[in-house]
Amino acid sequence: MNQSIIEKIQSFGDTFYLLKVSIGPVQEFISEARKTRDLFIGSHLLSQITLESMKPIKNRYGSELIIYPYMGDLNSDLNSIPNMYLAVIPDNEINDIVEQISGSISDFWNGVGKTVANEILDSYHEEYNLWIEQLKNHFYLNWVAVPITTHLRHYEFKPLSVDRTIFKICSTHS
Repeated sequence: MNQSIIEKIQSFGDTFYLLKVSIGPVQEFISEARKTRDLFIGSHLLSQITLESMKPIKNRYGSELIIYPYMGDLNSDLNSIPNMYLAVIPDNEINDIVEQISGSISDFWNGVGKTVANEILDSYHEEYNLWIEQLKNHFYLNWVAVPITTHLRHYEFKPLSVDRTIFKICSTHS
């Protein structure tokens, strides 16, 4: 029998985190697009990267702990999802899960880049290494985690705190 979401969160103990993750750069993808097709492909890539970044959470805790966007029973073949999401994470696992999220973004993007490079460049070609080097750190990860305790009376204000903090962080990248 599956645990309910409330039972899962309660199993974390008295303290857990609301983790909000934002992946960028969104604006660069939009501003570089010359055609509608470019916008579609850029949006699709960002959606795929966001889905890949969710995998550590989904694999460890289940997709139901990703609060926004609601994933339900949807598969990972979605064409468009937001580049940010909100999840519930146990207190003692926040740093580990953020490292895994960051690694999943890098692994996915480097894999896509190497596939493209192998299709258009010979691995002995001098631009191959430049291409691979340019892939590194192209996407960035902004995240904020706000602790929630079961003893806290005003927990309903915490999501607003998370939103304000991530907005401040994201605005420094513009």
